[in-house]
Amino acid sequence: MNILDMLTKKLRARETPSTPPAPLPASTPAAPSPAPSSPPKTVAEPSNLTMEQALSMFKRVQEILGEDQDTVLVLPCKALLQQLPAHLRGPAWNAQAFPDAKLDVPRDAVLAQLKKGQIQFLLRDFLPVLPPDWVKAEPTALVNLDLAMVVEAIPLQWFKAALPAAHAADGVKHIPDYFKPATPVARPSAPPAPVATEPAAVEPAVAAAAQPPPPPPPVAPPRVLRPGEWNGVEIGPDAGAHVVDINHTDLKGLLTLPGIGRLRAEAILKYRQEHERFQSIFELAEVPGVGRKLFKQITGLTMRRRDRHEVLCALLGLEKTARPTLAQLAGQLCAQTPVTGSVFSNRDGMPLASAGLTEAEAASYAAIVPQLFRRARRYLKTLDPQPLHTLVLPVGEKPVVLMQAREFFLILALAPGAALDPLLQRIAGLARELDWLQGQRAIVTP
Repeated sequence: MNILDMLTKKLRARETPSTPPAPLPASTPAAPSPAPSSPPKTVAEPSNLTMEQALSMFKRVQEILGEDQDTVLVLPCKALLQQLPAHLRGPAWNAQAFPDAKLDVPRDAVLAQLKKGQIQFLLRDFLPVLPPDWVKAEPTALVNLDLAMVVEAIPLQWFKAALPAAHAADGVKHIPDYFKPATPVARPSAPPAPVATEPAAVEPAVAAAAQPPPPPPPVAPPRVLRPGEWNGVEIGPDAGAHVVDINHTDLKGLLTLPGIGRLRAEAILKYRQEHERFQSIFELAEVPGVGRKLFKQITGLTMRRRDRHEVLCALLGLEKTARPTLAQLAGQLCAQTPVTGSVFSNRDGMPLASAGLTEAEAASYAAIVPQLFRRARRYLKTLDPQPLHTLVLPVGEKPVVLMQAREFFLILALAPGAALDPLLQRIAGLARELDWLQGQRAIVTP
């Protein structure tokens, strides 16, 4: 039986006429019966239930069932909209004039999330109350509510609230029988004063969440570098073709880095916000969840603060501080090695930069290299199961060296009579550094 059926049954019992009195004992002489004049009338029992008592009764029933109105927190929609990420904003979004709409969030969900210091709900839960086109209707999008606004709106008595019973029927047996005949109760002259909530009753984790957030830590001074150490800052746009500047990119850009998911990307953005910016690429290893191993995967560097640009420059006879472009690297290959022509091409066979060759020659070399490697692997894998990275082709009087890196192909037309072994060793080291330079990696710029 549900609570409504039970209440209806008790109300109907109040309207039933009282039972007739029991007969007198036999020893008592019966009184003469008066002449019947009219049929007896049933006298209804006078009710002691006043309107105030009835209202108080139903309020108590609601409290026991956990269905009172204090289970919902009402917030202005600004608590959602001013935290809304840009990719979830609709065409009508306007930061200067938020709509006058109210958001209803459940008490128990708010109290449970306060301990985590973050209030998060599905955006679709608020779509019915928000004006059209203010947000995008993405079913699985999670949004954060402004923590300060939520804490400010929470009544103090909520911090003593307990979670509701798993089933409302469990609380029915604890409901007093308000419908039995009651004795007259004198109406109080004034309602009792509400019980003040003691501050000490607030749970420590909730009380900590209600505190204002601590000020951001001060920006650490630049680290004093020892001799031979690199400051971990790239000079400019010539750092590489697929670099990601963690001082200026957004969440989408961070997700393109190897080994970076949404949680780590958000941790990087939070660290950057707290410290204003990354002073060095080596600070990335201090972000929670990154560490040294993932740092090497993201940057291609170790924590020894060694500048790999210097290795590349040493292989090509350049100054340590030089940051050459691909076209300059192709020209330096021809100047520093017995190479008459060099081409950098992408994995699709399109030339990226060349030196010592015409545009038509560079395009022809770049177009055939991917096909040559695919066929050579298929035919030669029975002879050598190791991955194939280098091919040497005798093309007329000028041998051609083809080298495949992770991000590009390197094509070198050698001078007649060039010593092949020392050149291949030097080119292999150069290809490793160029692969790092052109790969997807994180950098820090001034």
